[in-house]
Amino acid sequence: MPTILTLFKNVLRMITPEEVDANFEAIVENLDKLGGYTASQTPGANQIPVIKADGSTVLPGDLAVDGATQSISPATKGVFGANGGAVQFRNDTDIPQTYCSSNVQGFPWSPTRKVAAPAAQISLDGYYGVIRFNQATAGAAGAAFTWTQSMVLDATGALLIGTTGNNGSGAKLQVNGGMSAARLELTQTTAASQQRLVGNANAQGPAQVLRFMRQLPAVSLGTKIIIPFVNQGSLNMTTFVRLMGIGSQYNVSTSKGFSVDFSVGNTAAGTLTGLIAWNGGGAFSSIAINGNQVEIILSQAYTSATASGVNISMEYMTPVESISIDLANVRMN
Repeated sequence: MPTILTLFKNVLRMITPEEVDANFEAIVENLDKLGGYTASQTPGANQIPVIKADGSTVLPGDLAVDGATQSISPATKGVFGANGGAVQFRNDTDIPQTYCSSNVQGFPWSPTRKVAAPAAQISLDGYYGVIRFNQATAGAAGAAFTWTQSMVLDATGALLIGTTGNNGSGAKLQVNGGMSAARLELTQTTAASQQRLVGNANAQGPAQVLRFMRQLPAVSLGTKIIIPFVNQGSLNMTTFVRLMGIGSQYNVSTSKGFSVDFSVGNTAAGTLTGLIAWNGGGAFSSIAINGNQVEIILSQAYTSATASGVNISMEYMTPVESISIDLANVRMN
């Protein structure tokens, strides 16, 4: 007999010892039997859920879900549902998986609709380390359907919307709006932040706009921004650039802002050609090609004892990003 029950019995005996001695053993014997349900260490019929010493829970051999009996197999740890909602825990190849679904009957990975309405599901997949957001359009009540994945947080921490797989760009936000190859990407590194908006494409590459933001410290004079291009040696490429910037020092009354637009060609031989610039303003002074890089000369020196350099935002268009601007080496002198 459990210790706490023994103490309880002894307290009762101080009041009515004869009745306690006669009836208490029968009471204790039936504590684990409530309305015909029995507590046990193994699943079975009429099983009361029991928390075992190892922290696991013993569930009934089957559970009623929306009026239908669902069997509990070794791979299926529990199904709970009401009025078309379901939470299901599953152990697939020893990897736990959890599903939270709405407007479903049956198992959430092979469902039918509860009512004639859309359905939705969040899936926590321990096998691949991803969180999936699934949807289904409205259909007939009781009809089987297949989930459509609308969003996923993958194992790398990338949020993918409207796409079923990571495109490998390293962007933490990838959005596909349905147009062929069209997407929005956001990439953040310790050195810079980059945004990419990609449209449709032809054989030469997609229509895309990239925006690059970085603080460039002054190395010495602080009067020149150097934009190198990839020396790729295979294709001719054209790039249009819209650059604007401001001094990094904030506690001053003059902004030292500047801007310029330019386009330039990058030949298969690795040389730049056809530089055209317009809309130069502010502290912009001149622009020139020097080898495989474009150099922008500024009329002021961006040096300071507290915060040297400039903050820039550079928006550019090019069919193939990988053989255009060498973003990792954009810098000041």
